[in-house]
Amino acid sequence: MPMYVVTLSPSHLAAAAELFAADVGRLRAAVPALPDTLTDPTAAAALQRPLLTSGRAVAAMDGGSLVGFLAWHVVEGFRGTGRTGAYVPVHGHGAVPHRVAEVYPALHRAAAQQWDAAGCEVHCVTVLADQQDTIHRWFVNGFGMFLHDGIRATAAPLAQRPLPSGVRLRPAVAADADALAALDTEHRAHYSAPPVNMAPQPGDTAAEIAALVARPPAGYWLAEVDGRPEAFLRFEPTADGATAIVHSPTTIALSGAFTRPALRGRGIAAALLQAALADYAGRGFTRMSVDYETVNPTALAFWPARFDTVAVSLMRVPEWVPR
Repeated sequence: MPMYVVTLSPSHLAAAAELFAADVGRLRAAVPALPDTLTDPTAAAALQRPLLTSGRAVAAMDGGSLVGFLAWHVVEGFRGTGRTGAYVPVHGHGAVPHRVAEVYPALHRAAAQQWDAAGCEVHCVTVLADQQDTIHRWFVNGFGMFLHDGIRATAAPLAQRPLPSGVRLRPAVAADADALAALDTEHRAHYSAPPVNMAPQPGDTAAEIAALVARPPAGYWLAEVDGRPEAFLRFEPTADGATAIVHSPTTIALSGAFTRPALRGRGIAAALLQAALADYAGRGFTRMSVDYETVNPTALAFWPARFDTVAVSLMRVPEWVPR
């Protein structure tokens, strides 16, 4: 009997969890800083269950055995664009490794029918970074890279050069909220300008920043140059939108970063990152995660040399969605 695609049912959950947990285990063998939680099929199944049993999931079957699966969220106002999006998270898909080339096209064909019926004008998928065959399948179907998730051990020191004179690094306090809000307004404007061209987003307000600083271990590290705030890093226990495979009680998430353009290339951001790594290591955090847009040349020039990429996100905006 040839391979066929059906609606994924609860009876398929255990097999899907086994596939995903094995995939995470292979990646963790290459990136030891990655948490080991999701290498356990029971933990993988607990993460996957709400999505895989939502009715927005398909399964590829061969002789009664699951050989692949694909599940997605329908997201209104995807990434602030106002468009409806279909998003497949990293734990929402998988395939028997030697059958990727036949399984993913079949799953995509079935899922795309449902994406169209739901009015999805953006299609997006996150893939484990070592799954090059899977990434290739999405590329040839018109998807392009736009985001990376990375991780590193907090105890591993960074290579860096001496700081320029007049630079001071320190944790931010509530009294810095106004200055950080001004920096964040510049930060968000950078994303909507060429060549990044992301949907415009408002910066955090001073009140929001003060509230975050008051909730450790969340907080900011700040770089001052001659007494003036010029750069920041923002931290939270869990970053909104970061892939689930980096989450753990000992992961601190780097959820925002900005250095004013005139100060870039002088080692300030790297020194700020090293100070934050040492601080969080001292507080018991063993790893730091980051996610950044690869369509942002400034980010792409900085983060990959300092973090191991563990997941990549791909996006397609169809040329035509019939109605």
